[in-house]
Amino acid sequence: MSKKGKDLTAVLKRTGLLASMLLLANSLYAQEKDTTLSQGKQTMLSQDKEATLQEVVVTGTGTKLTIACILRSKMNLRVLLYKFACGGAVVRQHLLATLLLVATIGAQAQDTKSVLGDSLDYAVLMVYGGTSEDSARAISIDLMTERVKVMFPKTEVREAFTSKAAIGALKRRRGIEKQTFPQAMLDLRKDGYNRVLTVCCEMIDGFEAGYMQRHIELLRNKFYDIKMTTPLLYTLDDCRAALKPLVDGIHASDDEEVVLVGHGRDGAANDVYCLADYILQHEGHANCHVGTISGYPSLDNIKQILKERNAKKVVLAPLIMVAAGHATKDIYKTWREALEAEGYEVRVVRQAALEYPEIRELVIQKIIKTIEEP
Repeated sequence: MSKKGKDLTAVLKRTGLLASMLLLANSLYAQEKDTTLSQGKQTMLSQDKEATLQEVVVTGTGTKLTIACILRSKMNLRVLLYKFACGGAVVRQHLLATLLLVATIGAQAQDTKSVLGDSLDYAVLMVYGGTSEDSARAISIDLMTERVKVMFPKTEVREAFTSKAAIGALKRRRGIEKQTFPQAMLDLRKDGYNRVLTVCCEMIDGFEAGYMQRHIELLRNKFYDIKMTTPLLYTLDDCRAALKPLVDGIHASDDEEVVLVGHGRDGAANDVYCLADYILQHEGHANCHVGTISGYPSLDNIKQILKERNAKKVVLAPLIMVAAGHATKDIYKTWREALEAEGYEVRVVRQAALEYPEIRELVIQKIIKTIEEP
């Protein structure tokens, strides 16, 4: 091994990173694996072929941390490690970038565990608008709730829906019982929980978030403390963080105009859609636009924009948390047919926000931030 390779190995040993990499080196990743893009893609270059860091999965209990990298490559990871120590500068540069990515995510997860542990001091109530469609619920709401349970395995985690229509339909059609927000809160108190973190799984600070806030005030004297996370799109940073995976996941071609379609509301809450549109237009996505079903910008506004841009192809995608109800009827049918009638070639993306692992992680970060606030 070269002197540089020995020096690099010594640094890795001192920082504890070599052990993590050797854990990875025990496996041969010869099989293609179906994985969900979780922490983002990076590219590693070797002298022979290109491998993609498809997913970084970080799990742990207390200070024990397991880091696993799933690689879409037929190359033995031991070969990559050897090239890391002995290869040229370009090879080492790219492999070091990957190593640092793993170490950074691992350190962040370990920090979270050391501060919050496996159990929060609060029971967690996940609050969704809800849907009676099993398939939509399974790939969004169920995954989000399960992610919280995995993150905090010793914490009581429950669900509530704000839509009484969805609750009633589930009970009639499936015999599935879902609670309203106040019902779930009172049950938590009855079961002995006097600190509750309510997680607002809504896109904007609209009617449903207001509904939660009103009931929290009515119930506050029954609990020692009640906290509530902010909706997904609340601050400027929220919008930037959430829009990126939504836009990237569409994979639009250069000749396609992208329209993200949200519910829309009357009043100030609707302003966030205009903010989202402005961010897209002025931060590198001039072909991306935001429209709303019941607010502003409307379908007519979007038609005018597409006309001014001489569009030929349009991609419609939901800017909503769960792809049910409005998404099926309004976006996939009404909006699509209206644009096709104008002569556009329309492609529909059916993946709603909570189906993206990156969006679910943003909700997790909101939980952590809210718990840490005084």
